Amino acid sequence: MGVTTIPSLGFARGAIVRAKAGGPNMLVVRGIDDRTVVVVCESDDGGSLRLRDPKTETLELVVPAATPATPPSDTQGER
Repeated sequence: MGVTTIPSLGFARGAIVRAKAGGPNMLVVRGIDDRTVVVVCESDDGGSLRLRDPKTETLELVVPAATPATPPSDTQGER
């Protein structure tokens, strides 16, 4: 099963995105109207994590947010 992106709905919480023009990867926190709230690390120095809210249309998906499937529990006869 693949992941389908519907641009009009934005990105799922937990997805990794980046600006279409380039730049660092950002973690999606939530979408608000036509903007996406993201966490970005601006440098290697402490205290450089920032919340930003770029327009959703300026971002591209790098890694989709996906919850791994939980394998069925097969514990019959195992201890």
